[in-house]
Amino acid sequence: EYYGICEFIPDFDPLEFDNDTEISEVVCVEVKDFSFVPEGMITKTVKKAKYVKFTHTGRIERLKQTYDYIYGTWFPKSNYQIMNSDDFEKYDERFLGIDNEESQIDIYVPIKD
Repeated sequence: EYYGICEFIPDFDPLEFDNDTEISEVVCVEVKDFSFVPEGMITKTVKKAKYVKFTHTGRIERLKQTYDYIYGTWFPKSNYQIMNSDDFEKYDERFLGIDNEESQIDIYVPIKD
């Protein structure tokens, strides 16, 4: 398993995201502690929170469509509010490559209690 942590950017509107948008994403693996961190790598702790989980299925080039649905359709119709914190993607054995139509990625978005 590995993760892509999308770092929170204040005043960022996810619906305005396009190919020119600059974001900060940390690609990582989970570890038990930070006692050994190889040179050139950093540590990042995901904030404990309540998350809603979505699953993207298909090619990675269509991932933006899933995010557009999450932020543009699902959240406005839900009773949930997004928490100002990092969201993240989880890649496990269901991720079969960027061009595979059967690939799956879980997306976790933090919400306010």
